Amino acid sequence: MSATRGRPGTFNLNPYNAGIFDLRHSLGHFNVTVKRNSSGTATYTITDRYQFGFRPNDKWQQGRHGFTLPGVSDDRISAIQSLLPTGHYQNPGGFKERFEIRRVGKEAVLFVPHEFLAKNGKPFDVRGEFEE
Repeated sequence: MSATRGRPGTFNLNPYNAGIFDLRHSLGHFNVTVKRNSSGTATYTITDRYQFGFRPNDKWQQGRHGFTLPGVSDDRISAIQSLLPTGHYQNPGGFKERFEIRRVGKEAVLFVPHEFLAKNGKPFDVRGEFEE
C-alpha cells in the first residue's frame, strides 16, 4: 500500500489518496495496521466503523455519500436516473440533496442522500486483511 510505504505501525488513511481504488467512495477515513512478516512480506489489516457522517456547514457538499459506477455511458446514466426517487432531502451539512448520478471528472457517481442512509442504514464494523 503506497500510503504507508510498508512501514510497520498503525495509520489513519483517507481512501481518496491511499492508493487503493476499491476503497474510494466506500469507507471514510480508516485505520490500517502494517506488520512485517518473517518472509519479508507485510500484512495489512484495515479496520473501520462505517457510519453515515456529515460535515457541518458543508457549502461545497464534500460530505456526500456515493459510489462510482465504472464504464457507464451517458445514455445509461439517463436511464438509471429516471428510475431513482425524485424527492429531496435536507443534509445536516446545510444543503438539499437527492438520489442522483453525476459525473465527477470522468467517473459516474451514484449519490445517496445522507438522511436516507441515516434513517435506513445501520453502522457496521469493517475488517479486511491482505499480504503484500
